[in-house]
Amino acid sequence: MAGTYTDLQIVAPRSAEAGRTVVVEAQIQNIHDYILVAYARGEVDGTTLNFGAALIIEPGEMVVAYASFVMPDRDVLVSVGSWVGQLLDDSAEEIILLEEPPPPEEPEFSGFSVTQYITR
Repeated sequence: MAGTYTDLQIVAPRSAEAGRTVVVEAQIQNIHDYILVAYARGEVDGTTLNFGAALIIEPGEMVVAYASFVMPDRDVLVSVGSWVGQLLDDSAEEIILLEEPPPPEEPEFSGFSVTQYITR
C-alpha cells in the first residue's frame, strides 16, 4: 500500500543459499506533485541494510536503490521503508527462504573395462 508521498516496492530473490550475497532492490516512486528528497532504510533480522544516500525524486519518477547482505543459514525477513525527512512514508517486507544447496554429484564410473580375467 502506498504512503502519502511515496510508493515503495522491494525486489529480492525468493530464496538463496547460505553464504551467498543477496541483492535487495528498493523501488521508490514519488506519488506527490512536488520534488521529494527521500531515502530507503532496511533491515534483515536486526541487521541494517544500507541503501545509500538520500535521493532527489521528481513528481511521478521512480528511483531504485540497492543494498546487499550475506544469506545466513535460515529463512530471513527483509523489511524496507521509504523515508521523507523524518517521516516513514511507506514500507514493504519480503521473506527470503533458505535454499538447500544441490546434493553433491556422484562421481561417474565410466571408462572401466576388464583387461585380464584369471580363473583358479
